[in-house]
Amino acid sequence: MARPEYVQDIINDRLLSSDQQRFQLWSATLHQFTQELETELEALGASLLLQGTLSLPAFSLLSARDPDGNAWYAKIMVNGRPEWLLWFGFRSDQWVDLSGGGDDFPSIFVSRRDRSPDALHPYSHDFETADLSKPVPDEIHLLPARVLTVCFRRRYDSDDYRPHEAARELALSLTTFRSAV
Repeated sequence: MARPEYVQDIINDRLLSSDQQRFQLWSATLHQFTQELETELEALGASLLLQGTLSLPAFSLLSARDPDGNAWYAKIMVNGRPEWLLWFGFRSDQWVDLSGGGDDFPSIFVSRRDRSPDALHPYSHDFETADLSKPVPDEIHLLPARVLTVCFRRRYDSDDYRPHEAARELALSLTTFRSAV
């Protein structure tokens, strides 16, 4: 094969050519990631409380970078409390820059419970990280029909993972806290 992208180009042209096909493959990737994340969280004494998934219209809106498709995905329960919210949104400008604009799948973002008494929303995407032992990804991107189907973006760096590796990494990030001194 003369071009390293040849196989991916064939997949994109034949399996990911319509919104319906892209949605089905992306949903299958999400389902696998969700199952792996649930398993990893349970092993760490936490749990995943599914809030919902995307419909085809919401998927299409987010693929077009329209915030009207935003939706809650899951709450992560730590010590019996809903500490984290995973939610669907459109890919960030940083992701578009990193990926060269080559894909248009929705992203998953992480927000943390806002315990401020005057908080406008129950979860915030801008949260304190001093008590966390591991960095939380700024954005999670699912890329179907690839070996490394989950990508974490942290600022302007990205790391690709298999679903079980990504689930383990995220579960540890959301459940491992520094000891109080």
